[in-house]
Amino acid sequence: MPLRRFITTVIVLGAVANVANATPLNLVPTKPDIFSSAITVTYDAGSDSLSAVGFSEELVDTLLVHYPITGAQGFSITAVVDGSGTGISGSLSITGDIAGLGANSPLLTGSLTNFGFPNSGDEPLEFVFTVTGGSLATPGLYGSPGLPSQVGVILSQTGSNFVNWNTSWDNFDNILGSVADSFAIPEPASIAFLAMGMSLIRRRAR
Repeated sequence: MPLRRFITTVIVLGAVANVANATPLNLVPTKPDIFSSAITVTYDAGSDSLSAVGFSEELVDTLLVHYPITGAQGFSITAVVDGSGTGISGSLSITGDIAGLGANSPLLTGSLTNFGFPNSGDEPLEFVFTVTGGSLATPGLYGSPGLPSQVGVILSQTGSNFVNWNTSWDNFDNILGSVADSFAIPEPASIAFLAMGMSLIRRRAR
């Protein structure tokens, strides 16, 4: 991906502040990234309740080091999505232990600030959560609670067509379950620093 396009992408993602309408977010996974699998996804149109529950597997850090997650491995999203496909509220919880990082449950928690899916329907479901806690909520990983730190989640292989949010659906036909990537979204300060650095490079190149 060209660097200019990357900067534009992360600036847009860093500006997210509110739960959005039903449009694709076009999230781009970054590192660190937590991979989760065997996720059961259900949506109840009567209560507008979306649930995605599975198992956290591993974390890949910015140096591409793989850390297995052990202990009470868990991945959970609960959200309210209305009949138009608009995310109203929700939360994220990722649990387990990462011995190599000295991290224990809960690893990461968050509050929903954005939700989207492709205009053509189907998958993936995309979420943005503001970090609210967890042992991975530290600088260099997923930021710190109280700061504008965000985590993006891409939920795929749902095996369901959820264009019509007025109809209940689930991914029970997918015997392996869905998978998810939960990755850090660069903080605005980091984005601004990157943009400033690129500006200096361009000036020196003239």
